[in-house]
Amino acid sequence: MRCRSLLGIGFCTVFLGGCGFSEVAPPQAPAKEIPKDVEPRTTPPEPGLTRVVLDANGDKATVVEVVDATESVGTASVGGSTATVHGYAETTKPICVAPCVADLKPGMHVLRFKADGDDRMSEANVQVGDRPKVVRHAMGRTEGTSFGYVSANVLVYLAATAAFTGGLIFAGGAATDSEKSMTTGMVIGGAGLAGLAIGIPLAILTRPAHQPGATTEMAINK
Repeated sequence: MRCRSLLGIGFCTVFLGGCGFSEVAPPQAPAKEIPKDVEPRTTPPEPGLTRVVLDANGDKATVVEVVDATESVGTASVGGSTATVHGYAETTKPICVAPCVADLKPGMHVLRFKADGDDRMSEANVQVGDRPKVVRHAMGRTEGTSFGYVSANVLVYLAATAAFTGGLIFAGGAATDSEKSMTTGMVIGGAGLAGLAIGIPLAILTRPAHQPGATTEMAINK
């Protein structure tokens, strides 16, 4: 039982440390100033809406609003085995191509900026009130999963399984005084530990990077 607990803790530690994203500091926040290249509107906003100037820190970017996001957890059975399946769905609404002007309802808005020409994309939570404002967003980026990262995590999974299995075989051999089982367990477990020693650092080093964006807001005097 003690062997199982130790291996279980090690298994969880591996995946908590190796999986996920490597967080990168956000870019420098834009200056508090009104963009000069925004096409002005000659008509006032409709009643109940607030005018917001959107700028991607001098870059051209498509802006959409995330109006609904849903996460779901379910189970799936394949070949007699059951696995937990995580799902994600969202609904977005196009706003404009920054730099631009948009009329939004007062309240919280999740705006996603996607650069035109490269892979930068990040979100800004914008609280809209009754006063017009400027929202300038310096975009961050989220890297895709690399082949090296996937390979490292597969190695970690297989190595952790081997270490766990080897521990069980060794414990069973020790309980029955079977030298053969103990030797087999040590070989399998040792191979698993060697794989973990290689896979854990590799998984950490090859984690994709996530860089959040940086947002500056400024009220506009009417």
